[in-house]
Amino acid sequence: MLFVASHYGNSQLFRVNPENYTIELVQELTNISPILDFTIMDMGNREGEEQTVNEYSSGQARIVAGSGVHKDGSLRSVRSGVGLEDVGILADMDNIRDESLCVQCVGDIEEVEEFKGTSLNEHSLVAQNLSDGRLIQVTPSSVRLIDVEGGVAISSWSPAAGQTITNASANNDWILLSVNGNSLISLGIEHDLIRTEHNDLGEKEQVACIHLPPQYPSIGVVGFWKSGTISIMDLKTLQPLHTESLRKQDDLTSVPRDIVLAQVLPPESSGPSLFVAMEDGFVFTFNVSKSDFALSGRKSIVLGTRHARLQLIPKPNGVYNLFSTSEHSSLIYASHGRIIYSAVTAQDATCVCPFDTEAFPECMALATETTLKLALIDDERRTHVQTLPIGQTVRRIAYSRNERAFGLGCVKREVLNNEEIITSSFRLVDEVVFDKIGEDLVLEGSSGPEMVEAVFRAELTDSYGNKVERFLVGTSYLSDIQPNPGSQDDFRGRILVVGIDSDRNPYVVTQRGVKGACRCFGVIGDYIVAALAKTVVVYRYNEVSTTYAKMDRVASYRPSTYPVDLAIEGDTIAVADLMKSMSLVKFTPPVDDEPAKLEELGRHYQASWATSICHIEGESWLESDAQGNLMVLRRNSSGVTEDDKRSMTITSEFNLGDMVNRIRKVTVDASENAIVVPRAFLGTVRHFFFGLNHILDSR
Repeated sequence: MLFVASHYGNSQLFRVNPENYTIELVQELTNISPILDFTIMDMGNREGEEQTVNEYSSGQARIVAGSGVHKDGSLRSVRSGVGLEDVGILADMDNIRDESLCVQCVGDIEEVEEFKGTSLNEHSLVAQNLSDGRLIQVTPSSVRLIDVEGGVAISSWSPAAGQTITNASANNDWILLSVNGNSLISLGIEHDLIRTEHNDLGEKEQVACIHLPPQYPSIGVVGFWKSGTISIMDLKTLQPLHTESLRKQDDLTSVPRDIVLAQVLPPESSGPSLFVAMEDGFVFTFNVSKSDFALSGRKSIVLGTRHARLQLIPKPNGVYNLFSTSEHSSLIYASHGRIIYSAVTAQDATCVCPFDTEAFPECMALATETTLKLALIDDERRTHVQTLPIGQTVRRIAYSRNERAFGLGCVKREVLNNEEIITSSFRLVDEVVFDKIGEDLVLEGSSGPEMVEAVFRAELTDSYGNKVERFLVGTSYLSDIQPNPGSQDDFRGRILVVGIDSDRNPYVVTQRGVKGACRCFGVIGDYIVAALAKTVVVYRYNEVSTTYAKMDRVASYRPSTYPVDLAIEGDTIAVADLMKSMSLVKFTPPVDDEPAKLEELGRHYQASWATSICHIEGESWLESDAQGNLMVLRRNSSGVTEDDKRSMTITSEFNLGDMVNRIRKVTVDASENAIVVPRAFLGTVRHFFFGLNHILDSR
């Protein structure tokens, strides 16, 4: 066996056969370092400038990074969560949740009009196999007990005329029904359907959800609308054994919408667990006693902004996993004696169920808004990496939500006739198909080849007064021939404003030569903030047409040495300095006859080789340096003297041990009692840090 380790690309494991002199690739190990730049895509949130992720669904955040160098350069889509591997597409259809449809897989996949005596003209509340080979189907109008081998309904039950079955659940021995939402009826399953008990709730209560646990056939769990409670009931008497209120006194809107009671933790160490999905996206969990079904150990977790639908997934040794479908799908499973909630890579799942057959073992049937498909699901959370080989160094990356595309600044290095040739280009990659679109925009200015230094997504005003998506590209010239100082061609780089046409090709709206490399950008309204060599400059952007715009310089600021990164919060600009840490600058736009100004508000007077900077919250800023240190700095706005107020002080620091190339701010919808609140994602030379354990808490 031969292991080839790579710092710039994926490591590989080969099997070498010395007898016939062959080598065979056995395994390829994903390596996403070094990360030169990255962007955050939250799959649950596509609006607004800031990226927002769910507190308990970090796997929903999709990180797209420029990884590797030279020919190993690639674009990597990285997600941490439970993966779904599609096995096959069964059908393309709409409204899967609102109808009953039978799809038969015998050679070809086709829809059938009749199946084993089932009713296909109304939607099914329950369609479930029984252990003795029979089938139960519950619709709003009836309950059918079906002999699958004979293909006929051997028994049926229907509510009184004018009444409707609104909720139902079944196990191998019982069926529990809610009729008109205000009465409970239990049916025993023997040779026929036998009505056992009836409980009329009257006007005092409404049934919201029902569940019969497969491992405890004598009880049922019922959730109620008006009181916001759940009750564990004896199916023979329909009387509650235990009742638990889930609603706060001042909250009348939170309602239980789905319930599951199952053995998730190993049975030798713990009893079953009860999960209750609420209307507002919370999921309550309880420990359940095996002897008297008493509830204890109440906890809550947020899985979304709307209620989750919970589906049991049987596993070996009598335990279950749960699949939760919401705007953030999750898998609930046990690991090391704890219940884990992990995001699932299926973003658009509306409902799922097990589909473990001889032809498709251990599969899941998964429905989306438009598709029914089969998939294999991981047992636990893993890191999933999707790779788009670029063959060049992806030095900079930006994401446009409206165009649903990534803008890449790429650098290609090749040797021709013993001469190293470096060329840069701007290219687009589609977010959905994750592949290149349009033609590359080769960066070749009037002064020769260029190096791409910065790519930034900006929302600017077009010639019609509408906000449009634009990419800002900053470059530096590579020519060895130095221009004459003060001459018309005394430019060391360019700023390009790039648009996307109807054919999804990039085109240059306008460009401006600058006297220094343009390393990074920011935007304040229609003002473009550019960090040039030794200077931070603000330009007023005025788009005259789709192919021409003006960029007028309105203000400038000179840091100590060289600006390497910018972070903007409101009208405040944080400037990371190559050697002198950071400074805060306030931008004041022109008013009447007063020109625009850039005024220094504060400065960190300690020497530090800064690499990146990011706003955290309030007056706090996060800075990284070349020695692998992280620092949270805050301006002393309550100082006594003016010099005290201008001083930036370190409030916390941490040695990460890895040089950070890029910091991206992230906003988390955290609960009020959350202990740790993530504030930023860090991309480094060797690793990518994400998740609560590696995100700096500004407190």
